[in-house]
Amino acid sequence: MDLETAMMAVQSNRANLLEAQLKDQIASVQAKNDQISKLNQILGSLNKAAAGVASDAKAGDKVDMSGSAAELKSAAASAGITLPPELGAEKSWEVKLRDGTTHKVDEAGKKEADDYKSKNWAFRSSDYSGKKGIASITETTPQPTKGQLDGFIQQVKSQIDSMSNSQQMDMLRLQSLSNKRNEACRTAAVPSSATCAEITRTRAPANPRESPMNTKNAPVSIPDNLPEQIAELLTNGGTLGSVYDYDDTDYEVLYALGHSLYSQTRYQDAMRTFGFLVTHNHMEKRFMNAFAASLQMLKSYKEAIKYYSMASLMDMGDPLPTYHTAECMIALGYTAEAKEALQFVLRQSDTPERAELKSRAQAMLELMNSAKSSTSTSTH
Repeated sequence: MDLETAMMAVQSNRANLLEAQLKDQIASVQAKNDQISKLNQILGSLNKAAAGVASDAKAGDKVDMSGSAAELKSAAASAGITLPPELGAEKSWEVKLRDGTTHKVDEAGKKEADDYKSKNWAFRSSDYSGKKGIASITETTPQPTKGQLDGFIQQVKSQIDSMSNSQQMDMLRLQSLSNKRNEACRTAAVPSSATCAEITRTRAPANPRESPMNTKNAPVSIPDNLPEQIAELLTNGGTLGSVYDYDDTDYEVLYALGHSLYSQTRYQDAMRTFGFLVTHNHMEKRFMNAFAASLQMLKSYKEAIKYYSMASLMDMGDPLPTYHTAECMIALGYTAEAKEALQFVLRQSDTPERAELKSRAQAMLELMNSAKSSTSTSTH
């Protein structure tokens, strides 16, 4: 696969991801629309109850909710809202018998009690002496006060306002995703799904330098002002990729592609891929190291040193970029500077996980010292 085809595959994959995000966003907007509609039903029931309250009623006065209780309860259940006890209580009555016994009953029990009272029958008892006759039937349904009703109305209004504001933001995101999806579809020449899958399945090694190397390629020319451009972006705290709405998925696919090219010794194409990543996301150390490694393999040692140095600045505790900087310095004949860099690597490589790097740096330093001693001996 050539680089252009791979880049088109990235765009195609991005379009598919945006399509999925767009569907999720549409579903989210629809769900909020439904919830707002249900909350408005609750508000309508509450306002209906509030309309029956006298204009001069005080906050502590009881409010008769019987006319809207069933409607309110149904709307609350549909919206998944738990009503306060005083608003959502079932109607209830207390049936008091002549001997002082009481029974709590619902609407069905109330009808039964009315029937038994009219016939002077014993209520729910086999004692027909008259003691179990019904003395009174009193409604005991909890009723909210005007203050409680007004408070709950304001609470529901606040929920509606909050969801409406959130919905406006969702609509903006929906429009943004739609624009991104349309742009991706316009700019991508869509390859086969197998091609996209092949790129996505590619996995990069942790260190690009573990791949096969070929140092026979000719040096490559890099724009002189590229480091300055990257430094300016870093100073401003943004990335060029954010302007084009690139995300982590886009970067990782290209990063894997770059390593694949590198492992095939296609260093020119790898450099272009990693250069794209560095330009669009200069905050990622991996991209900086990979770009520098490609430049080194293309014998652009001075340029490689620049980007290894930037990678070192991004993580002062990682001596690996400094080690590769020393390699470039040796290739350029900067022996003293290379030794200084290797000594720094040795000081930074005391941990067990860096034992191999320390050994390599020590061996390189000893080789340089040995070469210098041999040169001095032959001179004398």
